[in-house]
This record gives sequence, structure tokens and C-alpha cells, in this order.
Amino acid sequence: MTTMRNLLIALCVGLTATLAAAEIGEIDVRSGPAATAAAESTNADRTALWIQTKTRITVVIVDAHGHRTGVDSSSYQTVQQIPNSDCEVNFVANRYPGEAHADAYERCTFQPAVSGTYTLNVTGLQDGPFQIDISPLSNNGSSEPSKQIEGLISAGERKTFHLRYDASPQAEMTVIEQKPHR
Repeated sequence: MTTMRNLLIALCVGLTATLAAAEIGEIDVRSGPAATAAAESTNADRTALWIQTKTRITVVIVDAHGHRTGVDSSSYQTVQQIPNSDCEVNFVANRYPGEAHADAYERCTFQPAVSGTYTLNVTGLQDGPFQIDISPLSNNGSSEPSKQIEGLISAGERKTFHLRYDASPQAEMTVIEQKPHR
């Protein structure tokens, strides 16, 4: 019994001494060498490019090497050939005429994203307005001004846009529609 009592007293004295050494609000968290963490955070590529479509269209993005990411308009399957890209699509059916692919909500992500010119090949699923939202992050991870493309399209109609993305902070992203040759 005396041994147990002495052990409890020693434990309480040690705990009191430990608590007295720390001040309220003091936090000391260490997670690896500070120099390594700082070097990794400055060298990390935090670029990103998000392209999202809303209704009536599919889009395939083509990089400078001819790689494609998006929804193939003939098969309605996603393609993800551009390195570090991902594409998701949700098709909405129109139950009245029985169209399985009347609307599409598509999201393509490029992370990290490569500076350069991309071609957006847009195909209409049905007649009406369409919208494409493009949101970039620069190489330091800061959000840059986004672009929105709006227009009218017919079922089966194809439109082409050229997107110029520069990963430098405060660089201007441009989107230009390629007019059809007549």
C-alpha cells in the first residue's frame, strides 16, 4: 500500500512539474526537418485548370501534343489522354422522346496544369443555350480570374475555342472562338 501511495505521489509531482513548465496557449509541433518542408513547398507545382460544362454540350480538350481529355461526342465515353487530367460526366436523359444523352454536366480537371494553348471542341447535344466555366490556379496556387463561355448551339453543331493558359501569377487567360470557314 505504501509503495502504491509513493508511486501516485511521484506521478502527481512529475505531472505538476510538467504542467508548470508549459504556458497556456503554447504549441510546439514538429513534423520533420523545417528546411526540407520549406524547399518542398516552394518547389511544389500548385497549378490547376478546371473546365466545367453545363447542359446541352460535350467538350473535348486537346493539348499541343494532340492528347485529348473530355467526352467523345460519338461514343459518349470519357477520354483522359492528357497527363494529369481527369474527366467526369453526368448525362441526363430526356424521357419524353427517349434521348439518353439530352444534357451533360461535364467536369475536366488538369492538376498540375501545363501552360500553353488548348483547343476546346464543343458538340451540341440539343438546341439551346450552353455554358462553359474555366477556372485556373497559377503556379503559386493563387486563384486567377475565371472565364465563362456562353452561347447558342444546335444538336450536332460543332464549335471550336482556343484557350491560352499561362501558369504565371496574374497572367491573363484568353479564350477565342474559331469562326467556321465559309
